[in-house]
Amino acid sequence: MKPRMDNPALISRFNGWHMELEQLDSAYGSYIDKMPHIDEIVNSANQVVANSGPRKIAFTLEEATSRSSDIDEFNFILVHRFIRDDELTRLRERETISPAERKKMDMRKKRQENYTLQIGAFSELVSCVTYPILVNGIVAFGGIFAGINPAYTQYEIAHAIKAAKIKCFITEPDLVKNVLPAARDAGIPESRIFIFDKPSQTVPAGMQSWTTLLSYGEQDWVRFDDLETVKTTEAARLFSSGTTGLPKAARLSHHNFIAQHHVTEPQTSLPFKPGILVAIPLFHAGAAPRTHFSPLRSGTQTYIMRRFDAAAFLANVERHRITVLVGVPAMMRALLDQRPSPHALRSVRAASSGAAPLHRDVRARVKALLGPAVPYTQAWGMTETTCRATGFAWPDEDADDADDAACSVCYAVPGLDLKLTDEAGREVAACDDDDARGELWVRGPIVFMGYVDSPAANAAWDADGFFPTGDVAYCSGRNGQWYIVDRKKELIKVRGFQVAPPELEGVLLTHPLVADVAVVGVKATPDGSELPRAYVVRRPGAEGDALTVQDVKKYVAERLSSYKRLEGGVVFVDELPKNPTMKVMKNVLRERAAKEMGAKL
Repeated sequence: MKPRMDNPALISRFNGWHMELEQLDSAYGSYIDKMPHIDEIVNSANQVVANSGPRKIAFTLEEATSRSSDIDEFNFILVHRFIRDDELTRLRERETISPAERKKMDMRKKRQENYTLQIGAFSELVSCVTYPILVNGIVAFGGIFAGINPAYTQYEIAHAIKAAKIKCFITEPDLVKNVLPAARDAGIPESRIFIFDKPSQTVPAGMQSWTTLLSYGEQDWVRFDDLETVKTTEAARLFSSGTTGLPKAARLSHHNFIAQHHVTEPQTSLPFKPGILVAIPLFHAGAAPRTHFSPLRSGTQTYIMRRFDAAAFLANVERHRITVLVGVPAMMRALLDQRPSPHALRSVRAASSGAAPLHRDVRARVKALLGPAVPYTQAWGMTETTCRATGFAWPDEDADDADDAACSVCYAVPGLDLKLTDEAGREVAACDDDDARGELWVRGPIVFMGYVDSPAANAAWDADGFFPTGDVAYCSGRNGQWYIVDRKKELIKVRGFQVAPPELEGVLLTHPLVADVAVVGVKATPDGSELPRAYVVRRPGAEGDALTVQDVKKYVAERLSSYKRLEGGVVFVDELPKNPTMKVMKNVLRERAAKEMGAKL
């Protein structure tokens, strides 16, 4: 799918950050033209605000700095605001750069080249407005962005350094205690640890503020317009979920991100102005394209929360008239627990979930709150597909005619090929009346380049260029929509039958006293047969406390086949272990179950 080629120059604002974008003479996307010095950013921002009539942004850079306490209090920051073609005439013309000045810039660039182009970059930050600026700056000079979880321990950071070949850090003062020893062990000097400091914070001795990176003046992007170069040049190394073993660094190219944008952005005008509130971590593949790159091109108004809080999230949706509600199912359940009024969500025109199965009960409750005219859909994707690989186009939604507990993930995005294989590796006919299930394989421009230094994992592609996702899926012969049944490695084999945990979880979530649940398999016999085991979070209150193990087992037994009963047990927990995107870490539960059962899974 080719992007529009009728828009050679674009202007974008980040809270008063002014950047020019120049579209390459190629069918594969746009690149930011320059990253100005901080003083010029402020001057340009003020000029933009002065010349843009009634259009406003939340803060200029100076205001954002002086109002940092307000930002923390409000728990949100406006990230992107796009100036469309009809406003270009309102902006001052660029100053012409003389040949002498260009020569000086080229010399300065060459002096920096030996430093900048040989280092990968690493951001260990919590969500903030400058995160996208840093990511684009890293990619602009030819570096590779490798964001990780700010909650990582020293051990996990050390693994990330090795897995992604990190050479440089950008982190926050509060996170240095874990970053520094891991960096030292890897031979990374303190001079390559840049601190993202607020006005009230100090930079630790031996390190530099991130603002020193703005002191080198303006430099051109590392430019290329050759398709093969676009496909083979890395832009990011993002970590896969690591459900088996340690996380691996997935190599994502410029072409991957450009393709992701063009196949997921609406192809027709929407009858409302898109506005999104992002409450998932910005290091994650689920947020990276949508937050760091796509808003620059699409103009989607994007807000960031430093961390997810259900009450604050709802308040921000109402305050900023968010039109597109995005969140994993666990976030949606947390919002429902707040018992919001439909009035608080009156601005929402579309809603979408991903990262975990969206069960029909949760979807029905959200739909009842949003109203029948607002589609609530599920998308599917993974780090290895640069985020989203399937989804609905507004206003389409789930046909709701399947027997599965989980909702449809709709159709593949344009340009992506899908196929299914059985356990023997034979291709399975998809989208027929049999609803045959198999492992889902993907091929297309959004599929990643491979893992860093993982030859065994990189051998997974087949001869036709398909990559195995590890997800079990089927395509409905009734409506042509795709359904993700389970992870291949998470299927529970009970006396020769395959049991999908999402089916049991979907049933249990319909129980009025169950707030959250995760089902794993536990070994039952030496031959490898398993039994389903449920970890259940009760709803708060006296009624929830009264829920018993037998109540839970009976609820499932009354609704599902005998081999799907919770013969592996029921365990009540205060909360389920989840990663920063609120996906349940079932590997942790399996380890716990193994200890509880006195056997290694």
